[in-house]
Amino acid sequence: PVVPGSLDDSRPAQLPLIGRGDDREEIVHLLEEGIRGFGGIVMVEGEAGIGKTRLMTEIGRDAEWRGMQLLWGRNLEAEVSSPYAALVEALSKGLTSLRINQLSQLIDEIWFRVLLPLMPQLRDELPQLTPAPSLDPAQEHDRLGQAFARVFAAWGQITPLLVVIDDLHWASENSIDLLSVMSHHLQATRVVLIGTYRREDAQIRKTLWEKIGLLRQSAIKQNIILERLSPEAAGELIRRSLGLSDSVPLFEQRLYAETQGNPLFILETLRALHDEGLLSQDELGNWHTPWDDTTSDYTELPLPQAVERTIATRLARLSDDEYLVLSAAAVLGRDFNFSLLSNTAGMDINQVLSIANTLVRRRFLEETPDAYRFSHDKIRQVTYEVIR
Repeated sequence: PVVPGSLDDSRPAQLPLIGRGDDREEIVHLLEEGIRGFGGIVMVEGEAGIGKTRLMTEIGRDAEWRGMQLLWGRNLEAEVSSPYAALVEALSKGLTSLRINQLSQLIDEIWFRVLLPLMPQLRDELPQLTPAPSLDPAQEHDRLGQAFARVFAAWGQITPLLVVIDDLHWASENSIDLLSVMSHHLQATRVVLIGTYRREDAQIRKTLWEKIGLLRQSAIKQNIILERLSPEAAGELIRRSLGLSDSVPLFEQRLYAETQGNPLFILETLRALHDEGLLSQDELGNWHTPWDDTTSDYTELPLPQAVERTIATRLARLSDDEYLVLSAAAVLGRDFNFSLLSNTAGMDINQVLSIANTLVRRRFLEETPDAYRFSHDKIRQVTYEVIR
C-alpha cells in the first residue's frame, strides 16, 4: 500500500516495504534458484489488503536488479475475465519484434501456431503462421499449456524470466488447469512464475478452489502464505504513514486491536480518521486526536470494525460530484482511461479532470502510464456495492 507522509499531501511518497522481510527473502531465494536453472511455479496466498501486489512490486524490482525480465498479467473479476487473459497479457507485454525473432529460432513454429488464436498479433512478425490443426478438447488444452511453457522456457534461455500472474482467485478454471500443465515444463528452466490469490475469494468457487489445492499440492515449488503484520510492524507502518519519529504506543495498540495488522485496514482507518477531522496535524507537523491528553487506551476513537465500513465512511464524506465520478469509475472496472471516465460521468471534461486528481490525491484512485485504476479492488468493490 502507498500513503502520503502527510495524509492530505498532493505528492504521495512510496512507503518502504514493512513487515515482509522474511517473505521477501524466501521469494528472492527462489528467484536465484530460477536464475540457476531451477525454475517453476510459486504461489503466494493472502487475504484482501494484506499487501500481495505491493510485495510483488518489490519482488519485481529484486528480479530486474538480478538481471531477470519481468512480465506481469492480472486476472479481472470472474464475470468479466476471459480464459487465459492474464497469461496472454503477461506474454504480450514482452513480445517485441526482437524477442519474437529470437524465440522463433529456439522453438518449433507449431507452438506459435497454437498460440495464434489467442495472440493474433504474432502474425505481424510471422506472417506465414496458420492456426494449428484442431484436437479434441483435452488434447487441445494440454497442447496450449505446453505452448505457453515452451515459449516461456525458450525466453529463459535468452534471459532469466519472472512472470507474475495476479489474482488467481478470479481466473478461469481452465487457467488453473493450464498452470498445472505448464508446471511440469518449467521446473528445469530459468523461469519463475508467481501466482497470487485470496483464499476467501477462491473458496467461493468450489471447483476453482479444488483445482488451486491440487496445483499447490503437486505441481509447484513453494506456497507462501502472507500473514497479517505483527504489532511491531503495524506500529512502524502507522509511524511511517504519519511521518512520526517516536512511537505512540496507545494509539498504535488501539489501531492494531481493530485492524489485527491488515495493512489496508490500517491505512484506510488512518485516512478515515483524517477525513473526519479526528486526526489532524498542527503547524509543527505533529499529529493529534481530540483525546490525546485524556485517554487511557483511545477507546474513544470511533473506529469501524471492518474495512468495508471504514471505506464506506470515507465515501460518505465525498461531495456529490466526487462520488458521481468515483461511482462511474466503479462501474467501468478497476482500470479505465480518462475518456471512458469522462463519458460515463457525463460531466464537463475539466470538472472530471479536477475531480479525478482529487480522488488520486485522496488515494481512492491512482494513475498508471495509460489510465486510472482503483488503489485497491476492495475500494472499488465497496464503491460499487453502495452506489447511491
